[in-house]
Amino acid sequence: MHLKFFDLVSVSIGEGSSNIINFIKHEYDRLETTETIDSADIVISFVQDAFDTSRSINIRAPVAYDDQGVVLRDPQNHVIRIDYYNIGSKNCSVVCDKNFNPHFFAIIMECLIHFNLLKKDIILCHSSAFQVNGKTVLCPAWRNVGKTNVLLSFLLNGANFIADDWCAVQNDGTVYSLPKRLNLLYYNFIEYPELLKYSSSEFTALVNFVKQARNGAYDLNYETINVLSDQARMRVSPYEVFKQAPNTDPLPIDYVFLLSRITDESGSIKVSRIDQNALVHILYSIIEFEQTHFRLAYSVNKARTGRANCLLEEEKDITFRIMHEAFKKVANIYQVTVPAQHRANEVALQIQSVIDTTK
Repeated sequence: MHLKFFDLVSVSIGEGSSNIINFIKHEYDRLETTETIDSADIVISFVQDAFDTSRSINIRAPVAYDDQGVVLRDPQNHVIRIDYYNIGSKNCSVVCDKNFNPHFFAIIMECLIHFNLLKKDIILCHSSAFQVNGKTVLCPAWRNVGKTNVLLSFLLNGANFIADDWCAVQNDGTVYSLPKRLNLLYYNFIEYPELLKYSSSEFTALVNFVKQARNGAYDLNYETINVLSDQARMRVSPYEVFKQAPNTDPLPIDYVFLLSRITDESGSIKVSRIDQNALVHILYSIIEFEQTHFRLAYSVNKARTGRANCLLEEEKDITFRIMHEAFKKVANIYQVTVPAQHRANEVALQIQSVIDTTK
């Protein structure tokens, strides 16, 4: 299986793990290519890697090491091993246990994609993005702020999808769509129940059960309800749900709305200008956080081998440069306070009001 990200980064994924390959085929089906890639940027192979926890050193979950080197472990102790020294070079080797968690696998693969894109003056930005009335809008945010709910509000009102989780921002002020599935959680379905028509009757029943449990209909403790809420998640294609064709061409960024969560759920939604330097520092902090496990594994590998990767050592300076060059070309940069995820429609109305009154 071969993937090409924006025709800039190639990934070769070997046979041997039906769970992972099936997940990737669904998640990135529009990036799969049938063309022959003789020398991919990232080469992933699958093995049976029986990780012996009794003969290893745990650093901090999910990072550990054994006699063969540093590993990232999933909750069932299946591991993935990365040639950190050659990240950014052709044929960077990744060896993965065939039973490794597919979701964690995708996260690690996206980290590798991010570092390879740096060589092309592109970063992956943790942001939803869409086009509305011909304007391209980025909504970066930390986790659990509501960027997906805001995106859904616009999509349900006719906007065009660009990204839900990560988008690629180039130093010329353009953004690429990352055509992958929407990762919808319990609160997304509570806010937009019309999305349940794309789910099975069993999934709809689960969402309704959790909703009733949260309203006190059943004698369940808080921990159990949270576990059930976490199970009420589903991945769907935005192109199928919203009847759109993917656009993989770079689009000039017209607006950035940094979504910032506040603690008062009844608080007012405020939109204000934000300094470009502040935006860049915040976005880099978000990238660091999202890549915490990967970066820790690299640091441990460097400490054990004494070998550093020049690209990873310079990535902060490179990322800052790319972001400064990109966002200085964007005239409209704002910060939006988000009191609660269920107020996404109000946030969307405020964003739309700014778009309608600025040029």
